[in-house]
This record gives sequence, structure tokens and C-alpha cells, in this order.
Amino acid sequence: MTDPVDPPAASPRRLGRREVLQGLAAAAGSGIALPVLADTHPMRQHLADHARVAAAEAKASSGTAAFLDAHQLETLTSLAERVVPGSTSARVAPFVDQLLAVDTRENQGKFVDALGALDADAAARFGHPWKALAESQQVELLTTVSTAEPSRPPRFYRSRRCLPCR
Repeated sequence: MTDPVDPPAASPRRLGRREVLQGLAAAAGSGIALPVLADTHPMRQHLADHARVAAAEAKASSGTAAFLDAHQLETLTSLAERVVPGSTSARVAPFVDQLLAVDTRENQGKFVDALGALDADAAARFGHPWKALAESQQVELLTTVSTAEPSRPPRFYRSRRCLPCR
């Protein structure tokens, strides 16, 4: 009887010059592009206002909302938890509140209007604001609004900037 012989191990595939040059070009390109993209991000402009950032941080550390009122913050907390379970323990609503505190008045208004529209829709359908709805009613409302035809075509990006970030 003969001992079984292991087949020779496959040698690792070598990279060709083209693959090496493509990898180097991609790394160099991302090294150039990422700082440029970070500099043009809308949040960078908001964070440049040190007085507003300091005021938002002070309010957040005190446990009070930086921008939203108590009802809006509770609505946002409940909404975020329904959409992404665990959002409350991750403190998503207070984080969004801090971002809103340093955002433009226009964006603040859009956010509050959208939150108010959800609350108004809840009251019209079920006779209670969003945060007072049963889980099944919240799910029903979210399903309805997420599958309805938009009143205008969605425009998520304008040029290089995110529309919700404007």
C-alpha cells in the first residue's frame, strides 16, 4: 500500500501590472476626493458656527431639548423607535434634535412641518396624536404614508448635496 500524496498546494495568484496600477490609482483618487467631499458636506457649515454648537451641546447635556419642544421630541422618539427598534436607547431623537439646533431655519421648518403633518394625519385618522396611538395604528399609518403616491416627485439629491441636509 502506498501513502496518499497530498496534491501540491496552489500557488497564490500574482497581481499583474494593470491591477496594481488600478489599485494605486484608486487609493490616490480616494485620498484626494474624500477631503474635498468632507469639506463640502452641509454639516461642516453648520458646525462652523461655534456659538450655536456650544448652545446645542449645553442644552443636550442638561437633558433638555436643544431645538424641538417636549411634544415634538416625544413624537420623534416614538417615531424613530417604530422605524428602527432600539433608537431610544441609542438616543437617536436627542441626536437629531442637536443637529436641528445648528441647522438652517429653512431645514428646521421643513422638519417641524413634516413632524406636524404626521401628527395631524394621526389625529385625523385615529383622533389622537402620533405618540398616543397604539402600535398597530402607528404601523398602519407608517405603511399608508410610505406607500402613498408622493404629492410631488422625490428629489433626493441636488448636485452633490443631499436634499434632506439642505
